[in-house]
Amino acid sequence: MILSKMDVQRIEALGYTPNEFTVMDSGIIRLKNVHGRCYFYRDAGRRCKIYRQRPMGCRLYPVIYSIEEGITVDDECPMNSTATYVDLNRKGKQVMKLLSSVFQKPFEEEI
Repeated sequence: MILSKMDVQRIEALGYTPNEFTVMDSGIIRLKNVHGRCYFYRDAGRRCKIYRQRPMGCRLYPVIYSIEEGITVDDECPMNSTATYVDLNRKGKQVMKLLSSVFQKPFEEEI
């Protein structure tokens, strides 16, 4: 999951250091995975440890940006069939804003 600077700052304010929860991937800060799961996912209770402060990409999921398809719903999400056209449109615009902030250039996509 791509992280914006605001995401990192919000999580740091909870007492975590970026080295704990981030990895650098081709110059992009991403949320670290541990054993194939998000760093903040807890098997006990099957919950996100920082749910109220989770990154913007997590809030928008399962709406994602795919290089091949543009704004779409992640096929790998078990709840992908619950996303409506309204979700795709509303969250898609927010996904594009998130990408613009991370890459520091405007992203424009027809949704």
